[in-house]
Amino acid sequence: MCMYCRLSYGTMPISGYWRGWLASLSGICPVHSLTTTHTYTMTNAEATAVHAIVVTPSDGLVFADGRATITLTNPSSTDCVAFSVRPSSAYKVKPNHGVLKPAGGIALLVTPLDAARHLRDDLTVQSVGVEASYCRALGAQAAPDAANALVQLWANVDTDHVTSYRVFVQKRASMRLDTIITPVLDPTKASSMQVDGLSFVLAPESPVTVLVRNPSARDSVTFQVMASQPKRYHVRPNHGVLGPMSQIRVQMLLKPAYCDKLLRATQATRDLLKDKISVQALTLSPEFCRQLTKKASKEVIDDLTTLWICAEKKRIVTKKLRCRFELSAGGPMTWHLALTPTMDFAPAVELMHEDANVVVKKGPTSRNVPPPAKYCDCEIM
Repeated sequence: MCMYCRLSYGTMPISGYWRGWLASLSGICPVHSLTTTHTYTMTNAEATAVHAIVVTPSDGLVFADGRATITLTNPSSTDCVAFSVRPSSAYKVKPNHGVLKPAGGIALLVTPLDAARHLRDDLTVQSVGVEASYCRALGAQAAPDAANALVQLWANVDTDHVTSYRVFVQKRASMRLDTIITPVLDPTKASSMQVDGLSFVLAPESPVTVLVRNPSARDSVTFQVMASQPKRYHVRPNHGVLGPMSQIRVQMLLKPAYCDKLLRATQATRDLLKDKISVQALTLSPEFCRQLTKKASKEVIDDLTTLWICAEKKRIVTKKLRCRFELSAGGPMTWHLALTPTMDFAPAVELMHEDANVVVKKGPTSRNVPPPAKYCDCEIM
């Protein structure tokens, strides 16, 4: 049975631009050919190559005369990229899926389904790299079959290798972020800027370490560490409680399969990835902490999970760290993060202590080493 006939899909319109491009490709017989019994089955490697695209505008989509345009560009000079726009109840996007040739681009027309409403639903664009052989097979098909083939691609693709881009929708042009005037940064004060990124070395067993610290002398704090692409990273521990003046070492490591794919990708592609690590903190009441000390680890985890679900958003403090990828270590691999309202983040100058969870900072304060986290076993894997 043909791979595109296993499931029933409705036909999807394909624009004249794509019809002309698909007709210009050749090399492998059509999947649904009536004159041959050959079939082409896409391999997992072909469907799940890591690849990023450039999505503009990046600051917010503004509608003019009832329509807006999203431009997608493939920065690679060698690879093809498949794209798809998630269905939206508020907007119609045309075309909503397709393939970008190397260094190619396309403009997507976005129109509201109800022009009288002020809709704020955001749009999500997804991309995944595809091999040239798949593109040739796609180009040998008729337009309706090619459209169904792309639907089948997105139905079976490994989500671990899909890159997503969120396009925010603005109500009025005056709300565009590029119309906001910001002060010019004094170059002499650049060193005092907060660092908002982590650099991962593309090598086996090269973790990034963040020393998460609770500087409060009175309150206990619960924290959680989340990756925007959780299947790509190991984070241990990713959840816990820190008592007053305590700290814990959190290690983040690229999964081997993802590390290998990044090594095969170009630097331009790696620079376009928008992976982020988010650290959230929430102050605990003394009574809640006393109850935790009386419970087993499983009960503690359940209570903390419920707490995060029910907590008011205004009580949660979040620090987002952009992930960058380097072939060799060019900067610090250990950082300090203080669980405060400002979530101060800075490189660590450290000496290893006998306790693996403790980092002793150089300087006069090294005599007062905070104890390890009391509830560091309270983590969700």
